[in-house]
Amino acid sequence: MRLVQVNDHGVMVGGVESYMADLSDLLESAGIEVIQVYGIASPHESPSGGESRPQRLLGDCCPLTRRRVFCPDLLRPHLGVRERHRLRQLVEALSPDAILVHHIESPDVLEFFCTVRPTVQFVHVPSRFVCPGRGKFYAKGHVPCHRPFGPYCLIAPFRHGCGSRRPWTILSNSWLTRRWISATQHLRRILVASEYMKRELEAVGIPAEKIVVNPLFFSSDRAEDEARRPSDGAAVPLFRSDAVPIVLFCGRMYDYKGADYLLDALAHVKALVRAIFIGDGPERARLQRKSKELGLHHNVDFPGWLDRREVKQLYRWARVLVMPSLWPEPFGRVGIEAMAEGAPVVAFGVGAIPEWLADGEVGFLVEPRNVRQLAEKIERLVTDDDLFQRMSARARSLVAERFSPEGHLHRLLDVMISAQR
Repeated sequence: MRLVQVNDHGVMVGGVESYMADLSDLLESAGIEVIQVYGIASPHESPSGGESRPQRLLGDCCPLTRRRVFCPDLLRPHLGVRERHRLRQLVEALSPDAILVHHIESPDVLEFFCTVRPTVQFVHVPSRFVCPGRGKFYAKGHVPCHRPFGPYCLIAPFRHGCGSRRPWTILSNSWLTRRWISATQHLRRILVASEYMKRELEAVGIPAEKIVVNPLFFSSDRAEDEARRPSDGAAVPLFRSDAVPIVLFCGRMYDYKGADYLLDALAHVKALVRAIFIGDGPERARLQRKSKELGLHHNVDFPGWLDRREVKQLYRWARVLVMPSLWPEPFGRVGIEAMAEGAPVVAFGVGAIPEWLADGEVGFLVEPRNVRQLAEKIERLVTDDDLFQRMSARARSLVAERFSPEGHLHRLLDVMISAQR
C-alpha cells in the first residue's frame, strides 16, 4: 500500500506533526510506503522568486527518492481550475492507494482529495472543525465550552473571549467550520483519538458510524535511547538528582495550559523537589518571574524545549508529571508518553484526560483550579515510595495494554483498507 499523509505544516510544530512522524515510522515498519504532502515549508525549502508551484517540485518527488512534497495549494480556502489541475497532477504522480488528511483547514482541498482517492481524516483538535474559536474553550473564566457549533458562536467571542473579535474573522472562521462539517459527508471515515472528540463531532451532526476512535500510541525503547544518548555534554544529566524528586511540566507555555497552577501548588508542597518546566511560549518569561516572586524553596528550572531523547530520559527520572491544563485536551499525548516511561501523572480532569488517567492507579485526577488538591497529590507521590513504585509499574503496563503501536496500527489499517472498498 502507498499512503499519502497531508498536513499544513511540514516541520515539527506540535503534537500533530510529532504523531505523523511516529506514524510514518510505524507504517514503514509494516511495509507501507508513506509520502507526506504539506503546505507550509521551512524557509530553506520554499522556492525563491515567483509563485511556489507544486510542479516545480514534482521532478524531485515522482521517483519517490524523497518522501516529502511541498504543495502550497493546500492552504487555499478556495480552489480554482488551475489549483485543482495542479493538485490532480500531484495525486496522479504520487499515485497513492489512499489519503490520510491531518490538519488542513481548507474544506475545498478536503473535498477535492475525496473525489480523486479514498480519503480519511484524522481530526486531532476541535479548532476550525467543530469550533471556530479557541478549541471549545472560553478565555474569560478559563472554562470549557459545552455548546455545539451554531449561531451563538457569532457572539461568543465578545462574551467569552473565545476567539477574534474582528467581525470578518468571526464570519470567516464560522464559514470554515460550517463548510468542513458539510465536507465530511464525502469522507469515507473520520479518525479521532478519544471518545471526547467523538462526542464533539457527533454534536455537530456527524454520524457516529462514520467516526472511529483510535487512541494515540507510544512505546519505550530504553536500550536504544541510552545507546544514542551522548555520554557527556548533554543537557539532561544536569537535571539528575537522586536525592531530590523531580516534578515535570511539559508543554507549550500558554495561559490555558495551567503552568501557573503548578507554581501555586509548589508553594504548598513541603517536601523539597526539583521542578522542571519543559517547553516555551508567550508565558515563559512571566512564569519565571512568578517562580521568583513566590519565593519557592524548590529548585525551579525553565530549560525551554529539549530534544525527544532528553525528554524521555527526564520522564524516567521524574517522580510525577503534572498536567494542569484548563483547556479540554482532545487527548493529552504527553501524559501517555510519561506513563510509558514510568512517570505517574497528576492532571486536571478536563477533556479526554479522564479516559486514560485511571485515578488512583497511574496517578491522580484533580478538580480544575484546585491548587490545594494539586499540591496534596504531588506531595503524596514525592514522599510515598511504595505509592510511586506501584503507580509507576501500573502506568507502564496500562500504556502497553491500551496504547501500543501494534494496536494503533491494526485499527488504522482496518480503516484505511475499508475506505478503499
